[in-house]
Amino acid sequence: MENEKNKETHRKKNRDMFNSIAKKYDFLNRFLSLGTDKIWRKMAIRRLKIMNNHFILDLATGTGDLAKEALKKKPHAVVGIDPAYEMIKRTKAKLKHNYYAIEGYAESLPFVNSSFDRAMIAYGIRNFSDREKALKEIFRVLKKGSLFGILEFSESKSTFFRFIYKIYFHKILSKIGGFISKNKEAYTYLPESVSTFVSPEELSKECEGAGFETLQIMPIFTGITSFILVKKP
Repeated sequence: MENEKNKETHRKKNRDMFNSIAKKYDFLNRFLSLGTDKIWRKMAIRRLKIMNNHFILDLATGTGDLAKEALKKKPHAVVGIDPAYEMIKRTKAKLKHNYYAIEGYAESLPFVNSSFDRAMIAYGIRNFSDREKALKEIFRVLKKGSLFGILEFSESKSTFFRFIYKIYFHKILSKIGGFISKNKEAYTYLPESVSTFVSPEELSKECEGAGFETLQIMPIFTGITSFILVKKP
């Protein structure tokens, strides 16, 4: 009971935090990543091999950047799910054709079994309150043979870049992001959540524990971000 209470506290705190920074979220993503986040999302979508008859599930859809890239492949539909209403509101205004978004959590997806041909998430899986439960839910709603792509921050394999990355994340990003968004806590949370998150290899093992088969673990730009591609056998 206490564990469930802690998870609910975590969910509410994250939801409130992302609601509070929604207005500045797109601008800060472009500014603080120097535009590289768009390149990484394009790469992830290429590897998901989306076809025009596919139904796509975009987890932690946020303001829809990953969904926007997926829609360029002309799938049947992209369905986004996110607990932060303010994020979804902006995404719905930005993406209209073949895009649908609902409030919700990956830990309890409101879809029947085998609903989707692809699932994807960019920089949101570390925010799940119960990753094991969420991965099992994602596995459940995917069709047999479907792909699930995960884009997430990770620690660089290069000692030099890891050093630069930590200075930028902890000293520069947190201050600029906090000042522009007026929410210092949100941009302190980001580097802290990345530094305490599991490695791409560990995350891959967690996916396998939920029933997935790992196809690829791809470090990007010396490993400061990683792409994991898994498949429902």
